[in-house]
Amino acid sequence: MGAVSAYQIIIAWVANSFPRPLVKRSAAIALANMIGNTASIYGSYMWPSSSGPRYIPGGSATAAIALLVALIALLIRIVHAKMNKRLEEAENSQRISLENSDSESPVIGFRYIL
Repeated sequence: MGAVSAYQIIIAWVANSFPRPLVKRSAAIALANMIGNTASIYGSYMWPSSSGPRYIPGGSATAAIALLVALIALLIRIVHAKMNKRLEEAENSQRISLENSDSESPVIGFRYIL
């Protein structure tokens, strides 16, 4: 039950992180699906009954993957924060150029969810 709920959260997060273009969003969701479904392939080999009752290889692999996922999530957060700053700088420069003309104020655009 724990893996299924985490998998659904990851799919929702990927879908919200890449709202456009749709091709990029579709590719990101497909990649997340592909990686998420590999557990059914290697799972039975990672937890053989011969390594019980402690299951050190399986537990070690699970801990290493959890650490890797945490590091990747941190990296993605840092990248999205930098991209948000670039988007804000671009909008500020556009706003300054529009303030000199008699146009309406621009609408705040897209931002990545952090």
